[in-house]
Parts: sequence; C-alpha cells; structure tokens
Amino acid sequence: MRRAAIWLVWVLMSAACTPPGGGGGGVDDAAVGQPRSDGGLAGPDDGPADAEPASDAEPADAEPALDAGPADAGPADAEPADAEPARDAEPARDAQPAPDARLEADAQPEPEPEPDPEPDPPAEGCGVVVPQPDVEPEVGGRWWRVDDFPSDNVGPRGVTIMLPPGYGARPDARYPVMYLHDGQNLFDRRAAAFGVEWQVDEAVDGLLGAGAIEPIIVVGIDNTPDRIADYTPSAVAAFAGSGRAADYGRFVVDELKPWIDARLRTRCDAASTGIGGSSLGGLVSLDIMRRHPGVFGRVAALSPSLWWNDREALDWAGALADGFDGDTRLYLDGGNGEGDDPDGDGLRSVAADVEALFGALEQATGAFPTGLGMRVVPGAPHNEGAWARRLPAVLAWLWGPAVDDGPTGLAGAPLRAPLAPGIVSPVRVDAIWDGGPRLTAPPAAVELVNETPQIVELDGDAVTALRPGEARLRARHAGREVAIEFSVIADGQTLIAVSVPPATPAGATVFVAGSDPALGVWDPAGFALAEDGDGVWRGLLPVEAGAVFEFKITRGSWDTVEKGPDGEEIPNRIGVADGVPIEVDVARWVDVAP
Repeated sequence: MRRAAIWLVWVLMSAACTPPGGGGGGVDDAAVGQPRSDGGLAGPDDGPADAEPASDAEPADAEPALDAGPADAGPADAEPADAEPARDAEPARDAQPAPDARLEADAQPEPEPEPDPEPDPPAEGCGVVVPQPDVEPEVGGRWWRVDDFPSDNVGPRGVTIMLPPGYGARPDARYPVMYLHDGQNLFDRRAAAFGVEWQVDEAVDGLLGAGAIEPIIVVGIDNTPDRIADYTPSAVAAFAGSGRAADYGRFVVDELKPWIDARLRTRCDAASTGIGGSSLGGLVSLDIMRRHPGVFGRVAALSPSLWWNDREALDWAGALADGFDGDTRLYLDGGNGEGDDPDGDGLRSVAADVEALFGALEQATGAFPTGLGMRVVPGAPHNEGAWARRLPAVLAWLWGPAVDDGPTGLAGAPLRAPLAPGIVSPVRVDAIWDGGPRLTAPPAAVELVNETPQIVELDGDAVTALRPGEARLRARHAGREVAIEFSVIADGQTLIAVSVPPATPAGATVFVAGSDPALGVWDPAGFALAEDGDGVWRGLLPVEAGAVFEFKITRGSWDTVEKGPDGEEIPNRIGVADGVPIEVDVARWVDVAP
C-alpha cells in the first residue's frame, strides 16, 4: 500500500507504451535493514527446536550510546532482544536511504480520482507563495512523490505526500498539513529501518474513521546520509559535520512548505501546520519551532534527543514559549526504557530530560493540558515500533478537538520494573480524557497516598520497595482518583513485558508458550499475561529461579503466533529466570496483515 500506488500506476503506463519485445525493470524488494535476532534456538511454532542460537550481534557500524555523550562511546542501553537498535545510538544506519522501488508488491491504487498536479491558488492569509523549486511530482491516487527534491540549503531528498481520502473529489476543501521527518520510516515497512514502519496511513485513516481528527495532509521528508548534520542544532566535535539544523529548517520553511502550499489545497496558518519526529527528528522539530515562531502550531517531539551538546535544548523553553498562542499544541514524550539512569532514581535520562523541558515550558506557558502535553511511558524502548504504538494518540491530541474540561480518569504506575526490595522508583500518573489524550500530569499536581506502608515507603512521588508483596497507592489529580496496584517481587522471580504491534486485534489476550512445565510445555495458551496499556502486556513468570527455557508469544493458538517483520519464522526465544526483566517486542502476528 502507501507509495506502491505510484509504482503501480507507472508500471501500467509503461506496459501500455512499451513496444512488443521491449524489456522492463523489476522491483527491488531487498530490505534496508533487518531487526536483530533474539539469539533463541530456531524451531517451529509447535515445539522446541534443536538449532544453534542465532547471533545477536550489534550492527558493525554501531555508534555511541544514546545518552553516553561523545566521551563514552559504547553500546546503547539494552533493548529488548528482538528490538532494532536505538535510532540515534547508531547514526550510520540511515546512511543509505531506501530507493523508492522498494514497495509492497500487493498494493493497489486508491479507488478515487487522482488530484490535479497543477497548482491550486494558495489559501487566503498565506501571502505570496512562489512554488520554488519547479519540480513535478509523480502522482498515484492519493500519493504524491518527489524522489530528489532540490534545495539551496541542504542536499536533495525524497518527499512523500499522503493526501486525505477523497481529496480529488472535493475541489473546494482545504486541509491542515503535518510534516514528519525520517520519511522512509513512515508508510512502507520495506523502506523503513529494520523493517518497522510507523503505520502513519493506517493511524490517520483509523482516526478519521473514528471521527477523532479532521482530514489532514501528511508530508514525509526523507533523511539522507547527512541526517545527523541536518537534525542537530549545534556542532559537536565527535560528530563530524554536525550542527546544520538551521539550514534544514530553512529548507522546510522556505522551500518545501511554499511548494506544498502552492501545489495543494492547504490551510497554511500556524494552527493548521504541524511538524514532528522522533529522537533527533524530535530535537530538530523543537529547533525549527524555536527558530521559526508562528509557522508551526502543532509540534510533536517523540523521545527527542535532548542529550545533544550537553542538553542545550533544556534552555529553549523561553524561545519555544515565544511561538505559543491560544491555538498552539506542543507534545513531548519519552519512554522509561530509553537512555541511562546516572543518579539511580529509576527515571532514565530520556524521560528525565523530557520532564525537565516540560516543567520549564509549563512554567513559561501555563498551557497544560490544552496546549502543552507530555507522556512518560513506563518501560517503552527507543525504536520505531514504540513510536508507532504511540502515534495514534499523539495525532489525536494534536489534531483532535480542544481539551476544555478536566480528565475523565487516571492511570498510574511506577516507572521502574521489576520492583524488588531496596529498589526506588518514581511514580507517574496519566490523566485520561474520553476519546482524547492520555497525558502525564505534572508530579507536583498529583497527590499520592500510600495504602500499604508495610510493602513500600512513599517519599514525595517516589516509592522504595521494602519487602515482597502487593503494593497499593492512591492518586488524586484534578478531582479524580485512582488506585495504583503493583507487585514487589522476591529474589528469583522474573517479570516479562511484551510489546505488541498496533494491528493486534482488540480484545485479544497475549500468552507465553514455552518449554518449561510452568508454561504448559508448548501449550500455545500456556501462561496468560495482563494488559498494561500502550500495547504492553506483563506478567510474573512462575518458573523456578535459575531455570533456562525456550518460548514464543501467541494470542492463544499456533494460528496466532508471533512472526518476523515480513511474516517469516523466528527462532524460539531463550529466557533465564534470574530476576532480570525479559522484554519482548512482537513484530507482527502470523494471521494479521501489517
């Protein structure tokens, strides 16, 4: 689907124009990269296997860890065994952008009129828009594509434009526009890093179908071998050529956006113009907002690399606040499975930096939750799958109805897992609105009460586990309250956390099937996990301390077992009951199309 529509139109036109006996080109289906193997034993879904463990080696070009800084070159923080490496821990992984020929072979063109590629008059209030440079897109249904969009500021790059359904049938309608960086990762898993895409088209169309957002145009801006240079706001000696975000921002604002506004029926005011990305893409989104106030009124920074250059971005709150008006919405988030934890408080550095910037912005704008939103996601790693799972909620908050009333509910959890005696963890509480956002409430605005002082000790917004047992806190915020229940585990108990793909059917239950008797000896419904929100399922495995076992993840049968990104068999996973949490990222299910 996605850009494949353009390719199919091209193929049909070529076939009509090729004389008898003429040759044709094929589609290169080679993947840009593959996820790391689990290192488990290869085997069929119906039982253990005898093959040797697969290699779990890092890619040979791995770069310094996400938050280590230039002096601490080394591997990134441990990811789940099957997760792709952290994006900005390995800058070189985007060095070869995927060619546009890497498309999904079974895609079909959209059954709607093609939009007219001739320019439409700009909307009122856009000023004089000059469509430079003068390039023509390939048009296929709702998809437009420019393979090499030229620029006087940065190197040429591909641009993919996704129009709303029915764009060509509504010639008088004008639409908001959302610009997203790292365009290869947005729409097509064959072009995406490690075969994992954000599923932007599925997310947008699902939200449209639910009436959660208005129709929007999405512009995916491909990265290039100069990704680090383009996405970084200042030069750092350890990263040669870095610090050209100002040039990249001028490309987006002065070249690409005017071309889009002149070619398409856009609404080009700030409240109708968004920009976003993850990791360094999140950082450059914030940088563009501060350098070009009043241009982008919808901004999303998922897991932004605020570590860059001694965390200089933590001083941007004042400049970012200058871009706020009554219609601005700025979203920040971070997973507590990203970065390191230098002070040992259980809040890892990506989430800690996001909270610090959010706190400064809240003080400067007072805009939470109507114009300023933030999430701290327990356990979430730094990879495309985690961002894809969060994307629908992010888009719903950016482009959905304004948040006027207070939350309808709360949810809370400690950020460190597992909690064992002596472990300290902050507790975060999310405010939830019906049909709307889920945002982490500022810690200072949440009242916490400890109802099990014999199990945990509460100090401010952090708990210290005292002894094994079931703990219970009560949280109050904005007139709502919720019970937060969690386990403090004993030595040798092992927690498992499974992240499932966004396409997981609603109402499904996730199971661990494995070789250990406690897991049912390959019963596909051997051990049921509990849903923990945000596409994560958790449980305490009942295996004996020190046991080594093989396992796979299912939805209750071998007809619903997990598979690799392209539907391929994956090795049996290996687990060790040593008290260290087991984290699994399911790429896809055998019975669910990606």
